[in-house]
Amino acid sequence: MKPGQKILEIKNLYVYKGGKTLVRDVSLTLNAGEFVAIVGPNGAGKTTLLYAIAGEIPYAGKIIFKGRELYQAPEHWLPQIGLLPTENVLHETLRVRSALWYVGRLRDLSDPDLRDKVFSLLEEFNLTHLADELIGTLSSGERKRANICAELLTEPPLLLLDEPTSDLDPDAERQVMQSLRRRAKEKQQAILIVSHTLNSLDCCHRVIFMGNSRILADAPPSTVPDVLHVSGESENERWVNAFKEHETERRQREPPPSKERTDTGIAIQTGSAPSSVPVWRQFVLLLCRYINALWNDGCPIPRTRWIFPLRLLVLPPAIGVLAGFLLRLVLQAESFIRTEQLDSYAYARSLDIGDVRQALFLVALVAVLIGLTGSFREIANEIAIYRHERLKGLHPGAYLLSKFVLLGLLFGVIAPLCLVWTLVTHQPFPTEGVFFSGSREALVTVVLTALATVGLGLAISAVGSKREYATFLMGLAVIAHALLSGLVSNRQWEDLINLISLGVASRWTMEGLSTTVGVYCWAQPRFRDYHSLGHLTAVWLALITYLLASLGIAYVALRYKDTWFRPAQRLRSLLTQSHAFYLLVMLAVAVNSWYLYSTSLAYFDRRTHTDIRVRDSQRVTGLQRLIGVLSEARCPEEAPLVSASVTSKTTITTLPRRNLVLPASPANPPSASTMPELTTALTTPTPPPTQSLAPIAPLTRPDKPTATTTPVSEPTPTPTSTARPAVRPLPQGTISSATELRYGPGHPAMASLPPGTNFTLLGKASLGGALWLRVQAKDSAGAERFGWIQTNSTELETLSEHTAEIPAPPDCSVPVANTVDHFSDVDVGSGQLGTWQSNVNGNAVFVVSLFRPSPGAPSNPLTFQIRVDGAVQTCFDVPASKGALLMRDRIFEVRLKAGNRVELSLAPKISTDLSELRVFTSVFAVPEGCEFNR
Repeated sequence: MKPGQKILEIKNLYVYKGGKTLVRDVSLTLNAGEFVAIVGPNGAGKTTLLYAIAGEIPYAGKIIFKGRELYQAPEHWLPQIGLLPTENVLHETLRVRSALWYVGRLRDLSDPDLRDKVFSLLEEFNLTHLADELIGTLSSGERKRANICAELLTEPPLLLLDEPTSDLDPDAERQVMQSLRRRAKEKQQAILIVSHTLNSLDCCHRVIFMGNSRILADAPPSTVPDVLHVSGESENERWVNAFKEHETERRQREPPPSKERTDTGIAIQTGSAPSSVPVWRQFVLLLCRYINALWNDGCPIPRTRWIFPLRLLVLPPAIGVLAGFLLRLVLQAESFIRTEQLDSYAYARSLDIGDVRQALFLVALVAVLIGLTGSFREIANEIAIYRHERLKGLHPGAYLLSKFVLLGLLFGVIAPLCLVWTLVTHQPFPTEGVFFSGSREALVTVVLTALATVGLGLAISAVGSKREYATFLMGLAVIAHALLSGLVSNRQWEDLINLISLGVASRWTMEGLSTTVGVYCWAQPRFRDYHSLGHLTAVWLALITYLLASLGIAYVALRYKDTWFRPAQRLRSLLTQSHAFYLLVMLAVAVNSWYLYSTSLAYFDRRTHTDIRVRDSQRVTGLQRLIGVLSEARCPEEAPLVSASVTSKTTITTLPRRNLVLPASPANPPSASTMPELTTALTTPTPPPTQSLAPIAPLTRPDKPTATTTPVSEPTPTPTSTARPAVRPLPQGTISSATELRYGPGHPAMASLPPGTNFTLLGKASLGGALWLRVQAKDSAGAERFGWIQTNSTELETLSEHTAEIPAPPDCSVPVANTVDHFSDVDVGSGQLGTWQSNVNGNAVFVVSLFRPSPGAPSNPLTFQIRVDGAVQTCFDVPASKGALLMRDRIFEVRLKAGNRVELSLAPKISTDLSELRVFTSVFAVPEGCEFNR
């Protein structure tokens, strides 16, 4: 710059914030080669004025920089203004030399020249001996001088420094002030500082004294007290009196100044400050700097200058291994696979769907926590550094991407990989998933979850800006992910919960892991987990959408911190072509995810409600066929439960394996022309020969030998459909000889079952060394009954694998009635389940079973009531179910007197047909001290 050239001119500047005017009608000029200080009492507006020049747009007035209005093109001019704030703007885990080198490279200084400038500045400010020390280990004064060196690297024509001599001893303070004066003269820079110290003001060419938001004096240092008309015995006392006399008054809220607001016009380049450093090179430099900073964030090795990089190399895998080890401790063995005792599957699996859902929830929550804890304060920790570098042309996208790439690798890939690896060594996943093995699919889901929550953590950090706010937002995010994951749900608010849960990653993780584990294939499909290619793909795309949305929020939050735009202009600056392309990509991923997800839901509903297949797949269009391949549930092939004809010879009728047939698209329901044959999966028991040996023989698995030595005959199976049953049927068998059906073990018989009677196995109980079976069967008159039968067959061990232990009526109870023999007025279609005249004085227990012959489609919710002499004694809501048994041996206790009229009724909550329902009730008199086990 030429000597004496006007660098900065301020005209009638106003700064209005929070309902108060902080700077009022300020005007000043600054020329090349001048070194000027602003002094004044606390709250006078000194720092506010400095930042109004350096990027925080004022309310009104003009700032002219190098002959042009600064805020007409702020992103062009601001990088040419040097600013040193009070806080440190260098990474504390970088060494001094490296920190300055990265600053210079980001401001497009060539490497050879940059190294010479770094060495020269360190020597000028007496920091050469500290060049290889970490910024965080320096004293506050040494750190301040290092920050000044960083700001002087590019030799800006205008240099603004906020209290550059704070924390310096008197000697160092004078050295810094003399260096700044010398630099202003030699480099023809205009230097403006804010200072609270008076010892070295004589180094300045001019001193500006501010009080109560105005400039009160602008003169050489020695004449300022005269201009302010203050007196004193010494010059120092006169300065003290000046500060005291013009002490800042308490500001009151006031309307905005009656001045025209600054017109910022249109920035030269929206989106980022123009810089000769390309965005991709900024990204590489920022990534290298971040790696260097994390490398130095560790444990110093004694007697060396080396540091063991705990945070970079140790912490991420340690978190994954520790979390996996703790999951191994708290989870039951084989939590993700079922037990072979449950049914005839050939490999071990979990006994209870609730257990596996809890296990999957814990894995999902741990994955979310790993991603969040690794990133939720990363931007907030260095927000001052970001703001400062943004003024110098830093692209927010490059900054955000550098953070995500490294944190995503550490906490989105390495930590989840260690988690799954540690977990699967003790908790195996199914050998077959949807795409590949279960453990690999689980790894993909967990990694995508961690990556998505790393992005969420960065968004939290960018929005929160401060550590305290970021911690608060992180806590809210954890609560939301724990409660909205889908583990529990309130039916009253189910639709609202499903809508809100779209915004939490754990919900998608739960669905993805449930699909991989195959929860859909385990039992009644109460949970909407679709074991299909389309559903798992939709989950993965949803997690990718979640990641893109989180990064988009973080980017917008960072751009919104551009204080040289007004809020409306900040939003307008986001409407660029590159931003629109990013938004379109995110929407495309989201739409595809939702389409696959909803298609899987439609196929799921069609299958479980109607259990139909399109046999003629040749008439399905190519798109329908592709959608069918993606959306159809693909449970592993299995040996299904058998329907056995039980005779003295163990006869097994095995249903054939189901072959997948491509269904039509739900968007185009099959019609008669495209669906020549629709069938429903049914099983037909083989009629047994008449024998009079062991009354009951057990059900057996094809791959497990039975306990008997009697030869096994296998009649040819007669399939009725290639469709897989929507609900797994209960074990069935046939009685070969007359057997008594009892109220309970040790109770009298209620009916006799003739040979050839088919039965459905409902449960078992071992009492007194004998095994009793709870069955549903029709008596000789064709009436449906529930009761207990006994058998002493040596093959009962195999039979017991197909059912669970259930409580039996205690011996102390006395059976007094049942629906078939003692109830009248039974009309289930109208909701009347029967009327009975009580012969009991005291407690009575009603054991009620409600069933239907055609399971699959979900039933409507019902209300069951017991009335005694017209008064309601018991009311029970029967939930919707896809199974055959809507109530299985439900116990109701009622206090009765002899002669009471007892009525049982059933009412639908919505209009529905009850005619297909069947009910059976047993009544027991229960003496005092006798208890039924529930």
